[in-house]
Amino acid sequence: MVNLQVTIRQGGFQDFDAIATLVNRSFEIERSYLKEPPETAASVADDIKSGLYCVAVDSQRQLVGCVYIHNRHRAIFKLAVEPALQRKGIGRRLMAGAEEYAKSAGWPQVAVSFLSVRTELLEYYHKQGYAETGEERKLARPACAIQPCHLTIMSKKLI
Repeated sequence: MVNLQVTIRQGGFQDFDAIATLVNRSFEIERSYLKEPPETAASVADDIKSGLYCVAVDSQRQLVGCVYIHNRHRAIFKLAVEPALQRKGIGRRLMAGAEEYAKSAGWPQVAVSFLSVRTELLEYYHKQGYAETGEERKLARPACAIQPCHLTIMSKKLI
């Protein structure tokens, strides 16, 4: 793994289009399992009502990664890294930034969830200190499963 030089910062309204585009491109792999409307700048703006996005930008100020932190659920969602730049430490740095935010907010633990068919993500989150909770959840509307799947929930203690 080669670390790419990126800056992690809080996303703002100027990033909403780029976040939506990146999330749609990054989650393309799930389209054969899940039917849901694509992200838009408006849906990203709606997310901001309940949390915030951390973004990774490269030296040319291009958005190359993002992650959504949901305050009420005390969870991290929508980790997305430009597909051509995956396995270069960007996702790990975004997760560390999200966890630092959660710690500073006083969260005793943080949760992540992912589509059960994305079995490679189990190992990814294990390597970052997350453990399965044994909990599985149905997909939240407006998402709809095309093939049988559910959300796998993992958590990590922060204090």
